[in-house]
Amino acid sequence: MKQSQQIASTAAIDLVPIGGRKERDFERLTDYLTSALGPDHAAIFSEPQSSTDGTRIHWYIDRPGPVTRLDAMDEQAADAVLGHFNIMEQDILRLADKLATSKDAADRAFGRALANAIRIPDQSYIYAHNGNPILVGWGHRLAKTSLVAMMKSASARLIGPVWPILQRRTSWRRSNRTSQILIRRNLRARLRKRGARKSRATHGRAV
Repeated sequence: MKQSQQIASTAAIDLVPIGGRKERDFERLTDYLTSALGPDHAAIFSEPQSSTDGTRIHWYIDRPGPVTRLDAMDEQAADAVLGHFNIMEQDILRLADKLATSKDAADRAFGRALANAIRIPDQSYIYAHNGNPILVGWGHRLAKTSLVAMMKSASARLIGPVWPILQRRTSWRRSNRTSQILIRRNLRARLRKRGARKSRATHGRAV
């Protein structure tokens, strides 16, 4: 690895590799992309290095200068970086599709490797350097444990504002049922009184 700067660090437990280890060979991947599409396409991939204990993956680039996460940028700048990435992504996927139709099994395998490599867990794994996209966590998807944690967090945020509304609705329903019961009781009482009056009136005429 050339002289470089670390731009991110991810927990290994949060990510699941897509495809085999050989498919994420950084040198092989970037050398091929440099030859086939140019150095700009190869430069979107940061270089992964596992921590000594294997619990984290550190991501490096061999260029100096500030690096910013896409979700920390203002909307206009982020849209420009994302648009740049989308163009490069499509170029790489077209190359992968072309290799997938090759008669050579090695070419087809490398086409799969390219298609897997360009995948990232989500857009929060896109960074920017001088307006150019850089990927960390590439060739990985989120682990199920991470997805569950995200769902629980989203559920907690949802329940907070919704629970008081549900309580008010439940309270209203109970109040409404109570009112309906009282109305029916009053109606039955009135009907009994009316029936008693008619009975007395009929008895009086008969006498």
